[in-house]
Amino acid sequence: MRIHLLAVLFAASSIYAADLSKIERTIKKLPDLKSEKPEFGLIVIGPEAATRHWVVIDGNVLYFDFNSDGDLTTPNEKVAAGVKGFPVGNVGELGSKTIHSDLVISQSGGEWGVVVNLHARRKQWATLIPAAKPEEAQIVHLNGPMTMRPEVSSLKRGRDNDLQCSIGTPGLGEGTFASIAYTDIPKDIHPVAEIEIPGADNQPPMREKIILSKRC
Repeated sequence: MRIHLLAVLFAASSIYAADLSKIERTIKKLPDLKSEKPEFGLIVIGPEAATRHWVVIDGNVLYFDFNSDGDLTTPNEKVAAGVKGFPVGNVGELGSKTIHSDLVISQSGGEWGVVVNLHARRKQWATLIPAAKPEEAQIVHLNGPMTMRPEVSSLKRGRDNDLQCSIGTPGLGEGTFASIAYTDIPKDIHPVAEIEIPGADNQPPMREKIILSKRC
């Protein structure tokens, strides 16, 4: 059984999402890195992913491209490790006065965790697997066009199935989907699950729509 998720609020917005695979993943200027295995990732922000912040973790130091110019050698782009990760702080979007606050990047189990307060009030989070080279870097897209992602792609016959979905912005790379909390979605907006059940003996499939009215 296949599942499709539909929602008036989000279905159209995903059409206009930036093609992250076309972003050139090169860094113009790197600092003198000390670690034998520095880690690279890229965070893009805004509807068109126009603001691009390179992130490099070099041991206990993180370099963050605050002004989005590809040069990580300026002193103010160096962040020391804190208790819960690297407290990057406020980040902006090029060409606007939009500020997102309390960006923190943490490391756990070979992954990075990325958490930020969009517009200083709505939390968004994602993970990425750091790369050994900039050109292989995964991309997290913050404050981008929203879409929906089912947590399961199929249902099993004869069993109770718990159908859940997340709302957020897709990134580039496995696990990079940047989710937002369901509490930030208007209460009168409900996704619709369109379930397709294959027909038996060459019969056409059966289709059913179910409103997902409950929230976690």
